[in-house]
Amino acid sequence: MMLATLPVCLVLYCTLLAQAQSEADRQKIVKQMESDAELLTILRQLQETDKEDIVHEERERRQAARKSRVELDLDAMDTDDTGV
Repeated sequence: MMLATLPVCLVLYCTLLAQAQSEADRQKIVKQMESDAELLTILRQLQETDKEDIVHEERERRQAARKSRVELDLDAMDTDDTGV
């Protein structure tokens, strides 16, 4: 695969993976990508990005849960102070 076509392939395979209708379809695309060295590089970058996204989402979820708990604690303290 020529380097000039790499961005086109990146877009194509990202789109194909995102639009795969089933896990079997997705695995078929992954196998195609694994059989080509340049596509394998793209696949590994995508997989690494997925891992980073999962970590980021989990951190955001935990931060939101912590913020919610703090707000509930503050609300409880306000209620205790006012006697209501």
